[in-house]
Amino acid sequence: MFVALIATVKDDARGLPAFLDSITRQTRKPDYVIITSATSDDRTEEILQEFEDTHHDDGFVWFKSI
Repeated sequence: MFVALIATVKDDARGLPAFLDSITRQTRKPDYVIITSATSDDRTEEILQEFEDTHHDDGFVWFKSI
């Protein structure tokens, strides 16, 4: 079975680390995690980039909405 997690975020630098950590602790991790950021004004995109840098091989990718 193929599992993908898709989410959108905006200005969630406070809650995002816990959300991303919870993904890594799942018993059945998703094959792909796709997150789009809606032009956040806080550190959301920086946090996503840091997470992608360390989890890209795990199928994590994020996109910035234009």
